[in-house]
Amino acid sequence: MIDETEETLTASRVPYEVGIAKSSELAKSIMLGDEVGMLKLLFHPETHKLLGVHAFGQCATDIIHIGQALP
Repeated sequence: MIDETEETLTASRVPYEVGIAKSSELAKSIMLGDEVGMLKLLFHPETHKLLGVHAFGQCATDIIHIGQALP
């Protein structure tokens, strides 16, 4: 499942790293004119398994698939 949050991972003592891309850095967001927002990925530091995906902004529904497409 890729629905974890930083709070649930911390409470469960699961190690994780955070990757953030601002909407202004994502081609899809730029094409859609969304300059405010971000895509946040939570992943295990050793296995690189994706643990959580969060998208914020006007075009969040158009960029959330970027994280969901990762293995």
